Amino acid sequence: MIRVNDFVIDVSEYQNACNTFMMHAQRSEMSENEKNAIVQQLIGAKLLLEESKKAGVEVTEGEVEELVAQVKSQFPDGDAAFESAIASIGDTLDSFKAKLKDDVGMQKFLDQEFYSKIDISAEDAKDFYSKNPQMFESSAKVQASHILVKEEAEAVDLQKQLAAGADFAKLAEEKSLCPSGKSSGGDLGLFQKGQMVPEFDEAVFSMAVGEVSEPVKTQFGYHLISLTDKQESSNYSFDEVQNDLVKYLNQQEAEKRIATFVQGLMDQAKIVVDESLM
Repeated sequence: MIRVNDFVIDVSEYQNACNTFMMHAQRSEMSENEKNAIVQQLIGAKLLLEESKKAGVEVTEGEVEELVAQVKSQFPDGDAAFESAIASIGDTLDSFKAKLKDDVGMQKFLDQEFYSKIDISAEDAKDFYSKNPQMFESSAKVQASHILVKEEAEAVDLQKQLAAGADFAKLAEEKSLCPSGKSSGGDLGLFQKGQMVPEFDEAVFSMAVGEVSEPVKTQFGYHLISLTDKQESSNYSFDEVQNDLVKYLNQQEAEKRIATFVQGLMDQAKIVVDESLM
């Protein structure tokens, strides 16, 4: 159990938070640091909830019901599936609604006290853009098609057919083991370095547009690669990123102020943590 001023975080709430973390991380265990981070997050949330109640933030029943309806809509099998899901995390419908009400109240408080009070100017955004050019680079990309076969001899034979004028897309459709052969004549679309296996990557990014490679061996077999387009790395202009950048900087500034605010609340709060949780 964790006591935060007049609030209590029970073992089930802590365990549910840990289970959610492990589910998203696709793991079955947590480190001590991760467990401590969960505890700090839960404490911070309780302190913010306490502040929202002190500030008199109101949440209507209609707002809660609207959120419940949104969650229910994600369960096409109906109310039974929804109720089973919330039961699996230790909630009844009433306790689930109570948590939603707290969450909405806390978000309203954050919007009112932090997000609404931050207004990053275009000048500030331009300054950030100028000082952080690496954040606005567009990586080099290529578009290629390939034919994948199991044996090198078959790849060599297909290479000869291509050199004699055979149609790449038609051969890919007839011979390639990759699903892209049947669906798109071997076309893999645009991709950047690191998206393909290393041997394929090395070959395709060293090619010229219009070139067909020698057979390239990977763990999947032998590839013949046709490079159809190449886009060099470049920088997005400020005009292209301005709107998203302003939103990003507003978010970053809000999170920084909230973290400082929560730390101040923690420093003043009466917090007791059951060490057996850790």
